[in-house]
Amino acid sequence: MVWTYSGDPLVSDQDAIRFEIGDTDEDDQLLQNEEIQYALKVEDTILAAAARCCEVIARKLSRDTDYRLGPAYVYASQRARAFMELAAELRRRAGSGSGMYVGGTGTRPAFTRRMMDNVGAGEDGSTT
Repeated sequence: MVWTYSGDPLVSDQDAIRFEIGDTDEDDQLLQNEEIQYALKVEDTILAAAARCCEVIARKLSRDTDYRLGPAYVYASQRARAFMELAAELRRRAGSGSGMYVGGTGTRPAFTRRMMDNVGAGEDGSTT
C-alpha cells in the first residue's frame, strides 16, 4: 500500500480528499491511496468520499483509548470525535449542491411556491 500527496489538491481527486481531511503529513499518514480510491469509487462526489474517509479514520481512532503519558494526557477519543464532526460537515457540504429540483427528487426551490397564484392574470400580466 502507498501514501502520496503532491501538495496541490487541483492535481487529483485523491489529493483533494487528503487536503479536505487534513491527511497531508507524510509523518502522520491516516489513509493509504488505495483506501481513498475505494471511497472515490463508492461515493458520488469528492466531498462525500472525503466524508467517508473521515468516518473510516474515526472508526480506526475509536479503537484507541485515552491514556496518560507522564504528565500529559492523550485523548484518542477527541481525535475520533473530531473526525466524525468533520465527516458530518463534509456530508452537509456534499449535499448542499445547487438546490435544483430534478423530477420528483429533492426539495423544490422556493421560487415555485405561489408562482401561479394569480390565475386571473393574462399572458401580458394584466388581470381580466
